[in-house]
Amino acid sequence: MRTVPLARRQSGAALLIFALILVLGTSWMLVSALNRASSEKAAASRTQNGELLRQAKDALIGYVVTHAATTNPSDLDYKHPGRFPCPEATADAGTTNEGYAAANCTLPAIGRLPWRTLGMSKPLDNSGEPLWYVLSTGWTGTAGTFKINSDTPGNLTLDGTANWAIALIVAPGPAITLSPNSSQISAGCEARSQTRSGALDYRNYLECENASSPVDSNFVTSVTGNATNEVFNDQVVAVRTTDLMPGLDGVIATRIARDQDLTSALAGVYATADWNASSGTRWLPFAATLGDASAAGAAGTRAGILPMTYSKQSNGSDCVVSASDPRCNPTFVSWKSGTGLTFTAPLPITTTARYSVYGAYPSMSVPASSPFITVTEVANSNTTRGTLAKLDCSATTSTRISCAITYGRSCGSYPSPCTSQTVQPRIRLTVRAQNVAKAFKAFEIDYVTLFGATVATNYFKSRSTATSYGASPLGVLRSDGDADITTEWLLPSRSCTVSQCYTYTVNIPIALLVDHSVVNSADTVNGWFVMNDWHRVTYYAVGSGYAPGGPGNCSTSTCIKITGGTISPDYRGAILVYAGRDLMTPAPSPARRPSSTITHYLEGANAVVDDTYETKSASTTFNDRLINLYPYP
Repeated sequence: MRTVPLARRQSGAALLIFALILVLGTSWMLVSALNRASSEKAAASRTQNGELLRQAKDALIGYVVTHAATTNPSDLDYKHPGRFPCPEATADAGTTNEGYAAANCTLPAIGRLPWRTLGMSKPLDNSGEPLWYVLSTGWTGTAGTFKINSDTPGNLTLDGTANWAIALIVAPGPAITLSPNSSQISAGCEARSQTRSGALDYRNYLECENASSPVDSNFVTSVTGNATNEVFNDQVVAVRTTDLMPGLDGVIATRIARDQDLTSALAGVYATADWNASSGTRWLPFAATLGDASAAGAAGTRAGILPMTYSKQSNGSDCVVSASDPRCNPTFVSWKSGTGLTFTAPLPITTTARYSVYGAYPSMSVPASSPFITVTEVANSNTTRGTLAKLDCSATTSTRISCAITYGRSCGSYPSPCTSQTVQPRIRLTVRAQNVAKAFKAFEIDYVTLFGATVATNYFKSRSTATSYGASPLGVLRSDGDADITTEWLLPSRSCTVSQCYTYTVNIPIALLVDHSVVNSADTVNGWFVMNDWHRVTYYAVGSGYAPGGPGNCSTSTCIKITGGTISPDYRGAILVYAGRDLMTPAPSPARRPSSTITHYLEGANAVVDDTYETKSASTTFNDRLINLYPYP
């Protein structure tokens, strides 16, 4: 046998080793290149999906903000500006209704993104799958069942952070088979082989915590150990309140200020002749103090929250006091209790009295057991007048003024006999109602009645039927927060020969003072404001000249001063400041309003409690929007 030299054997082995190294190196380079290509492809896919998700997010926010600006009062978006659409109904996939939001949904809701509703082309991720959409509780529903305002949180938890998002948009990626390890099972993953044929099931598109059944509010953007054991390929983008509110704030401020809408209604409550106002005078109520969820005004408070307390439901019955409805207070306005005024009885009128009725009578102040009541017989054109012979207001309560008025005729000087004469007293009643100037109230004269009349005649002289006998009711707001309410009566004409021939009972229930429509959540035009508690994030300031008890107009020293505008300084009789989000409490921290701290509402110079306010562009540190409630004269 031929022997191969050792040197040649070693050389051949070296060549084999070199070849092996070359093969291994080439393989490593190939694997590395493949891994790098795969990684780059995955990164490119995520980038492309990310851009698609961004476009979908912009479209969703744009839809919500645009529809919040609707002027159609019958539209659900008008009643609840900021409302989000439901996902597409599962049964609509593959039909002509595909891409449209479902009419209603149970929250939290998962379904495909309603791309047609949002005005998009059908958005497909890099695996060719339509985007999915998750909607939080509290952001849609039937009218009156939910509230959306600057403090409404997103109720979706993302990666363990509560209240992180209003909505999520998800690129589901391709179907995968999930075989989770113990750590992944603990993280909410379940074994499943996803299949995408047949009826839609979100669990065949989303994974792990995102596919919980039943649907809950907990979602994730990643799963532990996914790089070595893939059980999750969802790509998620969140829509947060911080994303929505900058756009929505402008819409809400515009809606509040819209002509013939809320501001004109608020400024006009006490600006009519019924409240002693004229073209040059008007009044606005006191504000509620910051932090007072009841929104009941406080005497002397000229800056705070709008006084939106109310007493009645839309069906006319008393509202129901509850923690969930702190504005409700059915007894806030009532007839004033106190010492009343001293009753001075007129001289008795008889056929033997040496007393003449010709000439002016003095006012007669008549208290019941406690409410303030002033009764005056007012002169009229009759030369022979009826006279008040007896007045009984003892049946009066805090909710009803009730005065029995007895009158007859008076004779000439004794011993002249009494002959039959027609008499018709004209009576004015002034009563005091507490807290009227701390709320928004209006008159409803249909509740006022006169008992004892035998003919179907309205003897109450309302302003709408004003005659030479006068015009009533008339309200005057007082600096203590109360109001004096005057009604006037021309009692039935009677032929009398005695001093006490007829008795009529005047009843004036507190229901004469009803809630103004601006505090009614069921009001067609302005109900959205209190229905969604926007009043809780809207600051209100009134100049001292327009406050109750003031002159009803203002000068530069008694108006609200505005700086920073095109005219600076400028002046207003009263303003609203739409406060927007609480910039002192960034999301997702829970909102801290109602709050007694003004910096949770206003920023900059506006956070100083005085009659000077500034206006400037919105930013991350300033989002106050000033709204003219009533101009400078």
